[in-house]
Amino acid sequence: MVSSYQTSTEEGFSLTIEGANFGAGPHIVVFDDFDNRLPGSTLTDGPPTIGHWYTGSTPITNSGGVDGNQSALVLDSDNTGRTPMVAGIADPSQPRGLKLFQEVFFQVDIKDLGYFPGRDGTADTFSTESSAKDVWMMLGPRGDNTSYSKTDGHDLIIPTWTGGGFSVGGNETRMSPSYWQKGLNGDWAFQDWNQITFHARLDPANPYGDVIAGIFGYTNNSGTVFNPRAGNFMSDQTADGIQEAAWDRLKIGGWYRAGGDNRKRIMDNVYVAVGDNAAARVEIANSKDYFAATRRYILPHQVWSSGRIVTRAIALKGVDLPGFYVFVTDGEGRRTTQGVPVCPQCPSAPRLQIH
Repeated sequence: MVSSYQTSTEEGFSLTIEGANFGAGPHIVVFDDFDNRLPGSTLTDGPPTIGHWYTGSTPITNSGGVDGNQSALVLDSDNTGRTPMVAGIADPSQPRGLKLFQEVFFQVDIKDLGYFPGRDGTADTFSTESSAKDVWMMLGPRGDNTSYSKTDGHDLIIPTWTGGGFSVGGNETRMSPSYWQKGLNGDWAFQDWNQITFHARLDPANPYGDVIAGIFGYTNNSGTVFNPRAGNFMSDQTADGIQEAAWDRLKIGGWYRAGGDNRKRIMDNVYVAVGDNAAARVEIANSKDYFAATRRYILPHQVWSSGRIVTRAIALKGVDLPGFYVFVTDGEGRRTTQGVPVCPQCPSAPRLQIH
């Protein structure tokens, strides 16, 4: 049951949800809408909305963020001096400085203000060459190429544009079977928002085998699509000297091919959770049918128990809240079957159930 809604023009929108079977909440590494820094500053000139960034020099821009807010400029053909936004949990006991994890959930909004990345990408056509690796997850700073470091590996790109289609895979990770995202090839919203959602949960007893849970999804003006994974997300690199079957970081805005004019890609509403129950979340969406939604927002939690969730106040400028619906997903990926209206003036709260 949703017990109350709270709205504040100063603090933003928040929810208090009461019910049952919500399970335990996630460990949020970072949530950043980039609105608490000055335009022209860089990523680490101020704290994110929640959590911490490990490293990064990505510029903050006031150009075209979701609903008119600020965003992070991850690709700019006029200024190539930047490093990716790196999300991870500092852990001095680990040799690479970051805590290991075998489960991760992230979501990020992506939009091109200019042409699609790559020397021959245009405003409405893809590049014919490999040109974009939006989120690059790995173990160690050079997990993308074990030959450079001898100790890093297990890279996974989510997604990569290969020149012929979108895929999830890695330089060092051998996918079995391959994990092409053919639907996104046709549904990509050029010069508009594409929200990417990803969940991976390795099997600790067999981390190189089929995952316990895995999803690649996207939301844009075509709706919401989730593509479940039947296969692995990590391959065995023990012969290379990589003993740990885990990741420790995500490079957001991982890599883009240089070349071409008018290449500007921005990201907004970056959300990363790792560890047990990483997929647990509260969302609002602009449809009571989750997969018909063309906009979704995660509301990071402040309090999470089996019977009660309180979300943090988040600024949602320009969002018509009465047109949105509430969904709760637990750590096993079970979601409320149908959204209930966001209705601050409703006389009684609707019920939410997770089956």
